[in-house]
Amino acid sequence: MQDNARPHVAGVCQQFLQEEGIDAMDWPARSPDLNPIEHIWDIMSCSIHQRHIAPQTVQELADALVQVWEEIPQETIRHLIRSMPRRCREVIQLHMVHWNSNKYSRFEEAVMEENGLAVIGVFLKIGKRHEGLQKLVDALPAVRHKDSVVEFTRFDPACLLPANIDDYWTYAGSLTTPPLTEAVTWIIMKQHIEVSHDQLAVFRSLLFTSAEEEVQKSMVNNFRVQQPLSGRTVRSSFTPFLQQEPPVKGPHTGH
Repeated sequence: MQDNARPHVAGVCQQFLQEEGIDAMDWPARSPDLNPIEHIWDIMSCSIHQRHIAPQTVQELADALVQVWEEIPQETIRHLIRSMPRRCREVIQLHMVHWNSNKYSRFEEAVMEENGLAVIGVFLKIGKRHEGLQKLVDALPAVRHKDSVVEFTRFDPACLLPANIDDYWTYAGSLTTPPLTEAVTWIIMKQHIEVSHDQLAVFRSLLFTSAEEEVQKSMVNNFRVQQPLSGRTVRSSFTPFLQQEPPVKGPHTGH
């Protein structure tokens, strides 16, 4: 595994991986969902900041980092490694977008203003067919191309929420698509829902292009890479215990 750092994607490094028969997974740079080392850096950073006397020189900082590194319990490392299959399964996320109609008269206005939107994010796990999602899946072929329209009624999006809606992370963030405005209160559910391979395949068949265009472009790889925290605080409605499940660190705004 690697986190797309420049030394890891350099030509000489890629050549070595090929010669050794090592396959590297493709993922967005700095993605904490797939890269457990980000959590190790976070543990080390928190340990350094919790010291009564902060390092005053580069050498003191280097010595403190070595000490903190050696103090990390091996069980913490092993737990992060064991969490990789779950991370790889749950990097797909469903977004339910809401706009503040009490404060703004139009959605287009809410998109551009503070506290205009709230987005609920739900992680998807490949597994059994989701009956609630199937009604939406059945309608997708009719809108496979750009600018297609189909009548869609009597669908309650609450059926896409997990059984446990009390545990979630929340933070003030931005849209994952243009205009990328800082207008979103993100609410990320801790518990996932299961969907089937066949259901996801229908979503992956959607196109960015109209039916008349000669070259068709699939609606894939349109995620926005993880953004810096920029001073934001990520809060949780529960107490995150690392020994149970390592929480997603930082805003993840990919589709």
